[in-house]
Amino acid sequence: MSSRRIIHQENNEFQILRQIEVNPDVTQRQLSDKLNISLGSVNYALNALIARGWIKLKNFQNSDDKFGYAYLLTPEGATNKAVIAKPFGSEKFKNMSF
Repeated sequence: MSSRRIIHQENNEFQILRQIEVNPDVTQRQLSDKLNISLGSVNYALNALIARGWIKLKNFQNSDDKFGYAYLLTPEGATNKAVIAKPFGSEKFKNMSF
């Protein structure tokens, strides 16, 4: 995978982690709309984050007998969110003029 693609994927994952931290009940479609990335990219990133143990998927049943999901940020996920946030934050500061 090219370095540009890796950076793009890390940015998607970071943005998804931020959204999940604020709203664990967010759906993949809502993430896709809010972050302006494809639904497939959201699904791919979520599966990667689950595989790494950075988020957990929790099933719950609502009153309509449909299954819903909540994405829970794990302690490891919170730590790694801070680690991957550093390059994106420094990039933004580099482009700002004071």
